[in-house]
Amino acid sequence: MQNPEQGHGTDAVHADAEPGRVALKDHLGWVIHESGPADAQHAILMIPGGLLPWLFFEDVIAELQGRGDGLRFIATTLPGHAGTPPPQDLSPLACARSATRLAKDLGCDMVVGHSIGANVAIEMAVSCDFSGRMVLLSPAFSREDEPGWLWALDRVGGVPGVGLPAWAAMTSMIPSGMKGMIPPEHRETWIAEMKKNDGRSFRAAVRAYGEYLRLQPSLVRSLCESQIKAWVVFGGPKDTRLKDEERRLLDSCSTISLLDWPDAGHNTLGQTSALADLILSAANDA
Repeated sequence: MQNPEQGHGTDAVHADAEPGRVALKDHLGWVIHESGPADAQHAILMIPGGLLPWLFFEDVIAELQGRGDGLRFIATTLPGHAGTPPPQDLSPLACARSATRLAKDLGCDMVVGHSIGANVAIEMAVSCDFSGRMVLLSPAFSREDEPGWLWALDRVGGVPGVGLPAWAAMTSMIPSGMKGMIPPEHRETWIAEMKKNDGRSFRAAVRAYGEYLRLQPSLVRSLCESQIKAWVVFGGPKDTRLKDEERRLLDSCSTISLLDWPDAGHNTLGQTSALADLILSAANDA
């Protein structure tokens, strides 16, 4: 397995690039899609959630480019997700270390992260000295914020003869279950990319994610103490849970802006116009 901490001497063109699309590149073990002017004032690293390919940022990138705002975008897929090579360590902290190197190499001064990708971004600020601005969509600040079925499935994963088939079945079902979150014009392409996910890698990623959350005393407090400017978005009752104490701490932190998009659910990433507005506001914040 490839370890993203090892890196590469040069960028490699990804073999799975589709005809008619800009070729994807591999840098430090991350599959990336780069767009926008090289001399842009801000470069934004974009990290989607688990199982999702970089394509889930396609619409918001197009929206921002259509506004002519002169930003550069580095959209990624989490290593080990959507058919990308899995690293040896799938934990958010290991991914954050690698993502911080990626951001430094590519000159990124801002991060947009969704779901587990948002937790990777949090660790970039808390543990890896990344000092840029962040837009955090539907992060989990504690293990209890994630749905109980995820940890139940994690426990089932350890049962011989049952665990692997259960994870394979879940991994194959999720793309079809997400059809309603995907714009019709992208449905075929994005679902095809999601179907590249492997049950073994997903199981390992969730196990590492669960252990990471188990060891966190207070992610909200750690994020606040990092002094990073962050805009944190939740999509209402159908999104990742936010406990009352976590909300109180977020509201009391001077460097964090807490936003509610009550009808978004976990699809905060798919609110194209609102997300474009937020990214612009964060990028231009004095």
